[in-house]
Amino acid sequence: MAMPTPSAHSCPDTDVLVVGHGPVGQVLGILLAQRGWLTTVVDPSSAATSIPSVIGFDSETMRVLASAGLGTRLRQIGVPAICLEFENATLRFSQPKRWACLTLFHQPALQAALADRERKLPNLTVVRGVEAALLVDRGGYAEVVAGGDVITASWVVGCDGMHSFHHETDRWRSGRILLAGDSANLAPLLAGPGMCAGIRDSSNLAWKLDLVLRDRANEALLDSYAVERQNPRRLSSGVVHPATGDHTGQLLPQASVATADQRGALDDVVGRGFVLMSTAPPKEVLTDRLRAFLHDIDAHVVQLLPAGTPLDQAGGGTVVDVDDVYLPYLAEAGEIGALVRPDFYLFGTAHDECDLADLVDDLREQLFRRRFRPRPIE
Repeated sequence: MAMPTPSAHSCPDTDVLVVGHGPVGQVLGILLAQRGWLTTVVDPSSAATSIPSVIGFDSETMRVLASAGLGTRLRQIGVPAICLEFENATLRFSQPKRWACLTLFHQPALQAALADRERKLPNLTVVRGVEAALLVDRGGYAEVVAGGDVITASWVVGCDGMHSFHHETDRWRSGRILLAGDSANLAPLLAGPGMCAGIRDSSNLAWKLDLVLRDRANEALLDSYAVERQNPRRLSSGVVHPATGDHTGQLLPQASVATADQRGALDDVVGRGFVLMSTAPPKEVLTDRLRAFLHDIDAHVVQLLPAGTPLDQAGGGTVVDVDDVYLPYLAEAGEIGALVRPDFYLFGTAHDECDLADLVDDLREQLFRRRFRPRPIE
C-alpha cells in the first residue's frame, strides 16, 4: 500500500482516534468524549464478541467504569465474589462498603452497557468493520489508513490487542501514537487481570490526553504513562510528589461523603478530576496563582468534616466524612490533606498547611515540564 500524502487540512478529523473497540477502547473513548473531545473508535470486527474471554474485574476497574457513566448499571452486570475455591485452597474476599474486591460478570453484557453509554455521547463515533492498516506520524498530527480512507487525528491510541499497532511500535509511546490494553500488557486474560490493566491504562491516559489537548500540560506529560504502568498498584515514580507521606502513590479509598443535599461516593459528590482535600479550609493557604492554576485544570477543592457533623453545616466546599474513612486515613500517617489525581491515585499528601501549597505548586511544575524526568518517591 502506498504511503498516504500529508493531509491538506490544518484541523485533524478527530481529536483522538482509538483503534480497537473491546472494553479498553470503549472505556477510553467514553472517558475522552465525556471531557468534550471529538473521539473516533474503529474496529475491524462487524459486531462485538458474544463469547466472553474475561470473567471478573477488581474494585478499581469498577470505580473507573462508574466514572465512565455505568454506575447504576454495574450491579446489574455482575455479582460480587464471596470466595473462589481451588483444588487445594479457598480464597475469600472482604466486602468493602463501595465496590467488591472481585466482581464476576458477563463480558458481552458489559460491552453492551458501554455501547449504550457511547450512543449518548454525540462527540463519540464508533466505526465497525474497518481495519486500521497503516499509520503515519506527521509530527503535528497522525494519519491512519482505515477502510481505504485516511483519518487524521491529534493523537492515536492502539487498543487493538496484539494486532496491527503492536507491530507498528513496540513502545508505550512513539510520538503521537500510544498503546493501551493488551497492545501493551501481557497479563493473562481469563480471570480479568489483562482487561483490568488495560482499563487502568485508559484511565491513566484519558486525563493526561485531556490536559495536553487543552494546553494545560506539555505533551511530555504523556511520557509518564510508560513509567507509571510498570508498577500500577502503587506509583513509585511518575506524576507524583517526590517527598511526601506514606500514602503517596496509593489508590485513594472510595467511601461515602455528604453535604446538606447530597450523599454518595466521594467521586460523585465532590466531582471527578483533580481533588485537593484537607482537614482545614484548603483555599486559605493557597496563593492567587495556585488557586488560578487549580481552576484552570478544573480541580475540586474540599474540606473534610468529621463524621457526625450536622449535614446542614456542609456545602460550599465542605463535605462530611460520613463513613469515617478519609480523616482516619490521613490521620494514621500524620497527614492533614492530599492531592488526588483524576485516576484516583494520590499525587501527594501534606503534613501541614505549607506542604499543601507545595503539593499544588509541584503539580503545576510537573504538568508544564518540557521533558519528563522520573523522580522516585523518597
